[in-house]
Amino acid sequence: MTFLGAKSRSTTDSRRATESRRDQIELSSAFSGAASAESRFGFGSWLTSAEGVLYLANAQVNIFCRKVAAVPYGTHTIFIGEAEGVNVHDPIEPLIYQDAKYCFSVAGETKAQAAASPQPRAFN
Repeated sequence: MTFLGAKSRSTTDSRRATESRRDQIELSSAFSGAASAESRFGFGSWLTSAEGVLYLANAQVNIFCRKVAAVPYGTHTIFIGEAEGVNVHDPIEPLIYQDAKYCFSVAGETKAQAAASPQPRAFN
């Protein structure tokens, strides 16, 4: 999961995790250090929840959480939360960062699509 913005601008105990879409490489790069902390929210379309938590309007998935714990680990802090709400946007096209490069998942064929196809298909 691409994780954007572990901390919100909120002063509450609310947090959010955001899964990027495949067309959001520039946004993901901005949050990975290509842009300053002050300018990175200039990328993408951000909204504010009723709790004051910023979230990416067109993200693949937004998970809104209530902070349960914060655990310091090295130079980072690991937030543990209880999910209180989820936004999922179709189509499912997540952005994936693997082996130091961006890549995409491809939706598999459904059984109905395979049955309707005149050509034989291999299934993994």
